[in-house]
Amino acid sequence: MNYINKFFIKNNRSIKFASNKMSKFGLRCLVVLNIKNKYLGTLSTGDIRKSLIKGVKAQDSIKKIYQKKSFFIKYNQNKDYNYKKILLKKRLDLIPILDKSLKVVDVISQ
Repeated sequence: MNYINKFFIKNNRSIKFASNKMSKFGLRCLVVLNIKNKYLGTLSTGDIRKSLIKGVKAQDSIKKIYQKKSFFIKYNQNKDYNYKKILLKKRLDLIPILDKSLKVVDVISQ
């Protein structure tokens, strides 16, 4: 398995599947993709907890609970980002790096 695949989840998966994947890999956040592998947003353990408290079922899709306006960086070969500094400053668990077509080319995590 490609190392960044552990961070990906399709938007039609269930909350239970997402939670199990996070537990399996020790993650607190996943990158949500559509069926064409384009970036849609992120899903955190906090998003899952909040939805369950509101009465959403574990079998329900993550479509309504993931963050559609999450932070990402567009890939630019000429720019040198200090990713660790951005992670700390913005208090993020991960940063998706996207190409022009919104496909994830890398994931920076703590």
